[in-house]
Amino acid sequence: MAGYYNPQQNKLDFHSREYDSQSKLEDTSSGKSDHFWLSVRYRISGESDIRSMSLPATETGLSRLSEMSEDRRYSALYVGQALFRNGRGIARNLGAFTHVWCDLDCYGSDPETVMSEVVGKCLSEGIPLPSTFTSSGRGIYLKWLFLDPVFVKKGQSSQRLIIALNKRMVEVFREFSADSNATDATRILRVPGSVNHKSGTVCHVMHDTGERYSVSDLKAAFLPFSDEEMASFYVEKRRKKRERKARIISLQAERLARRPKTSGRANFSAKSHAHCIIDDLRKLAEIRWGGEVREGFRDMFGHIGISALSTCTDAENLLRDAITFMGDFLPSDYIETEFEGHSRSAIELVRKGQSYRYRTARMVELLDITTEEMKSLSVLVSDAQRLDKKRRNDAASKAEKRRKSGAATRSEYLESVRSQEPKVWNILGISRAAYYRKKAHWDAEILRRHEEAEAKKRHVSDARVMASELAFRGIIDDGELGRRNYRRKDLVAKFEAMDIEAFYALHTPQKIATLRKKRADYQREYRARKANVFDLSSGVSKAIMQGTG
Repeated sequence: MAGYYNPQQNKLDFHSREYDSQSKLEDTSSGKSDHFWLSVRYRISGESDIRSMSLPATETGLSRLSEMSEDRRYSALYVGQALFRNGRGIARNLGAFTHVWCDLDCYGSDPETVMSEVVGKCLSEGIPLPSTFTSSGRGIYLKWLFLDPVFVKKGQSSQRLIIALNKRMVEVFREFSADSNATDATRILRVPGSVNHKSGTVCHVMHDTGERYSVSDLKAAFLPFSDEEMASFYVEKRRKKRERKARIISLQAERLARRPKTSGRANFSAKSHAHCIIDDLRKLAEIRWGGEVREGFRDMFGHIGISALSTCTDAENLLRDAITFMGDFLPSDYIETEFEGHSRSAIELVRKGQSYRYRTARMVELLDITTEEMKSLSVLVSDAQRLDKKRRNDAASKAEKRRKSGAATRSEYLESVRSQEPKVWNILGISRAAYYRKKAHWDAEILRRHEEAEAKKRHVSDARVMASELAFRGIIDDGELGRRNYRRKDLVAKFEAMDIEAFYALHTPQKIATLRKKRADYQREYRARKANVFDLSSGVSKAIMQGTG
């Protein structure tokens, strides 16, 4: 309800233009007078629960609501923004709307400043000014009052229109933190005059512009489409839906008419599936126990078998058919004494129109079927095994199609390639056996030469490392090392004759540091010599990159 708190008179005033002279809202367009109700929610101080009540939309009801807003025993007081046809404030009881609204969550900002900014936006963009600006204590309620109430009738879109206007206003005033959750038709807002317990301030009407609008004016100002455009849109939407539904139905009929009646998935039925499960149970019993189910597994085998048959057999014939199909692998003494009692629950379910329905994975788990056993089964297999079997079947099918089309197998293809290869032994004038003996000798010779080349590389590398180490220890002169190619056996002799302890006794840490520096200089000099670049102007050799042309 639209209203404001008058601080001078300390009471709640409601806009009288929303009501007729009898102080009640009446819907006379249908030929009868309907009284409407206000949906009120409140919380008593010291309690946490929100209570609800309904007040008649009359002077008596408004006076009662005004008294509740002045009573500080209520820590929260809310009223629905719509009027309802009976006491319950739910969507199916919506009766009429007197305004549309927008809730601005501008807590922390000055309400007067926000109100002036909203007015400036409306004037600059040609938006209808709100009829009232109400401070909720933590935000501002904007309300646009109607010249005439909008009644909600069955088969009309009044409720959708109000929600569409509310949502559009949220988009327009989004920069002021408009609440998108406060657009539903059954929304409740704080009653002017009540106290907002969160902020401790009184909810009051800040300004009443006195503006009242017709619904058509607000639709033209806020909604992007006219009534005619929306009507044509919904007519076209319903037409496309009818065409799409008819097209789907005709497609289904066409598929049924063209479905092949031969073998394969087209002949699949619950009965054939149940018989496949029983065949797998029979094969499983044959694999595990030679044909007859062992004690301890009979109940599970019998239960899964009768559960499979219950999907395609009536209750009167279920037990008989189960005994007929499973009598060859379930022992006769078990069937005569225990099977009927264990099957009673499955039969009772069938009488009620229900049945046990196990997924394949669950049956595999209950029977504890191994991967090796699955290779002999057709239905009781895991998804991975089924996929592997499909791959094998597809490969066999493709191979069969290739054979029928005249394509050669791989062995035949390799044999034909070998027959087309040139016979080298004929070219060399020797026998085939002699050729392969020589070929083995040639391969061995190639391998030997390769190993010798690798050993030579390692020999040269070891000699360089050894010479560098000797130069570091001062046994070989740096300059001499750069100009001389030592043989490996000479280097080995020098290493064997070198006394490491005596060496470290004669060489102080300072001399070792000097030797390390010499070694670094030698390495740089060696790299520079390898690049054919040298500079002898400084005391330390250093590489300088230059083109050799």
